[in-house]
Amino acid sequence: MIFGAAAIEAARAPVQAQERPRRVSSTPESQAYRPITESEVSAQLRQEKYERIFLHTNADTAHVLFEIPGGRENFFNISLKDVDKFCDSRETKVTELLEVHTHPLGNYAFFFKELGYDDNEVQSFVKGEKPWPPAPPSWADLWLLSGHQQYYADRKISVSGQVFEPSGSWFYKVNPESPLMKDLTELAEVYQQKLARELSPLELEIIRSELSQPDKDPRGFSASLKQAGPEQDPDGARRNLSDKLAKIEDELMKTPRFRTAVENSRAIEAAGQKVLTAPVAGRTEAVSEYLDLCAKNGIQMTRSPR
Repeated sequence: MIFGAAAIEAARAPVQAQERPRRVSSTPESQAYRPITESEVSAQLRQEKYERIFLHTNADTAHVLFEIPGGRENFFNISLKDVDKFCDSRETKVTELLEVHTHPLGNYAFFFKELGYDDNEVQSFVKGEKPWPPAPPSWADLWLLSGHQQYYADRKISVSGQVFEPSGSWFYKVNPESPLMKDLTELAEVYQQKLARELSPLELEIIRSELSQPDKDPRGFSASLKQAGPEQDPDGARRNLSDKLAKIEDELMKTPRFRTAVENSRAIEAAGQKVLTAPVAGRTEAVSEYLDLCAKNGIQMTRSPR
């Protein structure tokens, strides 16, 4: 699926936060967020297996983050209800929100193998024998932030993102009014409309069910449908759904600006993966190319190496 999971997530996000919780102050729930310093987050990256999610607002002490209770295994599964609840627990009106997550060693060790690193190379990173490859925000991270920026615009809250990973940190902010983001947002809306018109209630329920799982990574949604075996898909409904989604996407890609927007987003993702796989001597150039490509597409991105 070229963009389907991201489009589904973009349309799903407002539903997640339809009912905003009322502001609370000094309640047990508002005190449940565990504070942790940025330096502590960085120090734990080599021991972590899963991504962790933290929030910080203008109402909080500088360089102190607050972890969302319960945790998530992937940043893409963050719920706007979680974010709303945190913002409404602050004592001071929130005008700036920073969404932070980690790219820990344990998570990326598996990913590196998919990118072609062998076991010995991965272990050399784990043991610190070789410098850890920079792990920038993925395209899914950028797309999700853009949706959150649009969602919080009516509350006059400025939203930015940050990734902590073993080689440093990345700060990013997306311009929702850039041609790329405007075209992708419209594409997501058109995609949603076509899903509602062309899919059966059963197929829509499959999508909702699959994406409602707390640890489900939407980026692997289409592949999981296609790979469903007879036990999971006795009537072939999931495999047929995968084919229908592919057909819908093929039709949308006939619109030149939609196709260009998708190609540009894929180029950004590819540039990020090039940063991950570049040899040590070529990393500076790869990072520079990634930052330049982000800037050309309305994405403010800065890196702070350790």
